[in-house]
Amino acid sequence: MDNRGYIFTLVTVIMSLLLVSLYSFYVESSEPGLEGLVNRVGTDELHYFVESLKKDFGRAMETSARKSAAYATSWIMNSSLNLTGYVMHNCTAFNYSNYANDSQAAMAELMLCGTLEGNIVPGMENHTLPNWTARVESQYREYGIEADVVNLTLAMYDSWNFAAIALVRISANNRVAYYQNNDTLVSIVSITGLEDPLYYLRTGEPDILPKFQACQIPATVIGETINGWIDSACYIKSNNTYEGPSFFDRMDGNSTLTSKYSSQSLEYFGSNEIGLESFADIYRFWMHDVTVDNSYSWVDYLYWNSTGGACCVDGTRNYTETYPDSDLSFKIDQKHVDKYGIVGAKCGESLDCDLIQY
Repeated sequence: MDNRGYIFTLVTVIMSLLLVSLYSFYVESSEPGLEGLVNRVGTDELHYFVESLKKDFGRAMETSARKSAAYATSWIMNSSLNLTGYVMHNCTAFNYSNYANDSQAAMAELMLCGTLEGNIVPGMENHTLPNWTARVESQYREYGIEADVVNLTLAMYDSWNFAAIALVRISANNRVAYYQNNDTLVSIVSITGLEDPLYYLRTGEPDILPKFQACQIPATVIGETINGWIDSACYIKSNNTYEGPSFFDRMDGNSTLTSKYSSQSLEYFGSNEIGLESFADIYRFWMHDVTVDNSYSWVDYLYWNSTGGACCVDGTRNYTETYPDSDLSFKIDQKHVDKYGIVGAKCGESLDCDLIQY
């Protein structure tokens, strides 16, 4: 072999060694990048899983809270007792200091324990918060899920909704990433369609129990408007000036807004306009043998507070001609005439409104 053969062989060996070195460098430098990519994918996967879990818990909490309100109302009707003074039967490790003696204590017991007065409420068995966390832990074992309710708060959000606020300890892992945190989750729960327990507590008559629904408020309120509101048994927001009772107040049997619930809503949501009012159908009361006094305002909470109705309204109904032994015609207080801007109202000692004979 001449010198050119030796040179060619040497160059070939050098090039081969160079290629092997480059390949080794590429493999070594790529491994950390691949590992980082796997970690990022795993972390993102766990993040989205936990966020989805929180949304599911929020929906479960909304269902649980809504059912607890319905069952608490049923308990009021079955017992003929309000929920003032109700003491929670605790079934978990943490202390419910927010719910000393009231409707919130009863609802918290239903949501967390599925009981009232310590007795199981069958409809709540599959809708308690611990029931939901147990199902999640069983269903997603591959994530090592652990979810515990650390605390629970209920507060009025506005006139038509209350909030369930849960502090939940969540931990999960997918062998690539790990998550652990105490998360505050909030669900807003509508009371529309639920029955108003205050009507039952004040009358003892289940047949005249209205359900919460909002009145349609036109630009001009006249007698016909009021007749429609009475017929539909609808409700209107009541702010602190008028002090209509909130949903929780109505469960407690309060016929006015209490500072306890007002202050709580102001603390959590920056607003304490949480009251509701309706026009009580005094004629319907009378038809169900409920003792009535037609000198009071027909605004529900004012009627139960024996507040005088010094005004009549043109176009509202008068039942006296049909039932001469009773004085059944619409009455309202001056303050609410001003609130609604009622057209056709007459106030004073001698009331002479153009009424519809009914």
